[in-house]
Amino acid sequence: MIIAAILLLSINNILWKKNLAEHPLYFLIACRAFFTSSIALAGFFVFQGNMPVSLEMIGRISLGASLGVMGLFCMLSILQVQSLQWVAIYNLLGILLSSIYLWMFEDTTLDYGYGGVFLIVTGYLLFVYFNADNSGFRIDLKSHLLLFVMTISFGFMGIIQWKNVTNDTPSLIILATQELMVFGAALIAFIFLKNEPVNLRSAKTILPKAFLMSLIILFALYLSLLGTKATSPVVSGLLFLANPITTILFSAIYFKETIYLKNILALFILCSGAFLLHLSQP
Repeated sequence: MIIAAILLLSINNILWKKNLAEHPLYFLIACRAFFTSSIALAGFFVFQGNMPVSLEMIGRISLGASLGVMGLFCMLSILQVQSLQWVAIYNLLGILLSSIYLWMFEDTTLDYGYGGVFLIVTGYLLFVYFNADNSGFRIDLKSHLLLFVMTISFGFMGIIQWKNVTNDTPSLIILATQELMVFGAALIAFIFLKNEPVNLRSAKTILPKAFLMSLIILFALYLSLLGTKATSPVVSGLLFLANPITTILFSAIYFKETIYLKNILALFILCSGAFLLHLSQP
């Protein structure tokens, strides 16, 4: 399940990058979230309607979903102007965040963890250093901050939703709630910012693309939640190492982005650190 989710998430990243270059940001987000939430809600009533849902449960889901909304907006702001490779590198840092949480709050042992932390930090710093003089690939401090907020938001969202799904919260309600919050935030931004002119012709072009993206992300998130339920955030995070890697490969193929040898070295060090973090888990 997680392997299928990995491929779908990578394809989703490529579609975001492609469509953001052609269509307004907030309108595209709102359309995709509308389709995804509608399908998830329909699926819940058909397949999980007999599962109990409480206000307390919705509150916990909404807390994680609000972080997901923040992370998504930060990620898409970056994708509009920067390479997908930066998003992939910061996704790897999210594994470190999950590990720190488990060490501090879930009574897990360190073992090889210190070495993993050192390699992840080293790989990240090398990646930044290697691209400091590359004007076509270098990013500014604001972009780093957006990526950092994205990583923190997605990391804590993953932890909260892991807790939710392991407590038998209906997975489709988690997806529907999250996407409804994305839809609301994007719709508000689209209406009040008023910097994205959309006519009927462009809407007809955007809607089929948004529907396709909604199907892809829906299946990706659903499969990832089912996979996460069977394991811990770090184990699933380790498997999701393939997501940044496949994202970088797909990006290089589709957008013809160059993969520099020095960046491969930094990526290898990052992945080695994540592997050591996996070994540190009981």
